[in-house]
Amino acid sequence: MKMLNLRFILFICIIGLAFTPPHFVHAANWLNDYQIRRAIVIHNPGGSTLTDYQILINVSYDSEMQLNFDDLRFTDSDGVTKLSYWIESYVAGVSARIWVKVPQIQPNGNTTIYMYYGNPSASSQSNGTATFDFFDDFGSDSSLDTSKWEEIATGATVDWSSDKYVEINSTGKGADWRIRTKQNNSVNFIAEFKLNIIWFSGSSRKFLFRIFDETNTLVDNPINWGTYDWSSAPDGDLSTGVRWFKVVLKSDGWITYSRASLSDPWSQWRSGSWNQDLLKPSLHHMAGTSGYHGALTERWYYYFHRKYADPEPVVSSIGAEERMPVGIETSTGVGEAAFTSSSGLITNLTAIDEQNLPSEGAPNLEFPYGFFAFNITGLTPGEAVNVTITLPSPLPEGSQYWKCQNNIWYQIPVGDNDGDEIIIITLQDGGIGDGDGIINGVISDPGAPGYKAPSPVGGTIMPANHAAWSPTMGNIAFIALILFALSVTGTLVLIKRKH
Repeated sequence: MKMLNLRFILFICIIGLAFTPPHFVHAANWLNDYQIRRAIVIHNPGGSTLTDYQILINVSYDSEMQLNFDDLRFTDSDGVTKLSYWIESYVAGVSARIWVKVPQIQPNGNTTIYMYYGNPSASSQSNGTATFDFFDDFGSDSSLDTSKWEEIATGATVDWSSDKYVEINSTGKGADWRIRTKQNNSVNFIAEFKLNIIWFSGSSRKFLFRIFDETNTLVDNPINWGTYDWSSAPDGDLSTGVRWFKVVLKSDGWITYSRASLSDPWSQWRSGSWNQDLLKPSLHHMAGTSGYHGALTERWYYYFHRKYADPEPVVSSIGAEERMPVGIETSTGVGEAAFTSSSGLITNLTAIDEQNLPSEGAPNLEFPYGFFAFNITGLTPGEAVNVTITLPSPLPEGSQYWKCQNNIWYQIPVGDNDGDEIIIITLQDGGIGDGDGIINGVISDPGAPGYKAPSPVGGTIMPANHAAWSPTMGNIAFIALILFALSVTGTLVLIKRKH
């Protein structure tokens, strides 16, 4: 009895080690856990190589993406080295604005990176701090990040309770809040930020973007917006609403741009000249002066520094969808089959032995690769998809594809069957080839290609396309495992007899 149990355990071990789970094919230049990607071509018209450059990519939603774009990943040209990125904004299921930090953009030509998506279990890796040279998402802070900023005026009420912005409110005379970057920033960068003027009144209230040098000496005010003792500032009076700013800071001067919507083009406000090398930008909320009253409520959302180039590189194209085949060892052990769908994601791919399917009603065909079961998820309800199957060896012309649904066998038309190792079948959610028969965006159930066995000419019948056994490493390892198990069993039998 003990010897029987031992043999059973050894048998289970052998079967378990022989099972090959599904995997992505040719994964050397493909990001793990992703089936879909697109090539993004960045064109640099300038004559200099750009290093760690932040490029803006406008991404249109694809049905295989998560609605909030959390599954997006970006890689360098090798297809596997992940790049830091930050999602500036998105409209669920429509589009997203994403900044990607590219290690190197070649001069006078094109550089390719990749965008991956289609992983429903992925969570966002959006990270502004890793993407930009300086970054603060005020909505993610519970107080001022003093590792980045120094607070140089504290006369306002600062509310950090929102997860989207910090709100600054003050009323009175000289009720200011000012913060300045602690680090010195080398010239030739762009500062971008978003704010919202909620409410203002009185004779003196402003928003200012100020620049100090490395000695904390004020050198200029690229944004000077509001009124001072009833007099309009250089950028005019405040207006309520959301506004985005971009300030180009170069060694010989600065240029300020603004817009009231992300869909609007940048509009130039003012420019100035100087001769500077190190800068410390400052954000300044001002309400009232020593002699005049003022009130201002505003919200600051985010602030960042990015690289500057003239001319700037641009995204010239986002390529067609590329799909990674999902492969699995056949249940008959003759090699690997790979599956690719024209839409959706292939999941739960499994190789099935023909003996595990009902024999009643089965066609009188040879199925040299056994059967395969898989799901296709992420489809539009009722959608039809083409599934391309690459087999271990060529399949004779005239071969058929059969599926077993609810113990009923039926044939699926084969779209590409010209005698090579590739066939294409068409399946439809809720229709032909869908095991559950429900229009629910998921296709499933087992099937396989087969053909009629040739008539015998003498000797043993060998199906026309049965791949002959070859001493692959997998076959050798499997046989060695069996021999080892048998030798262990025989040794244990001898030991038992001696005792």
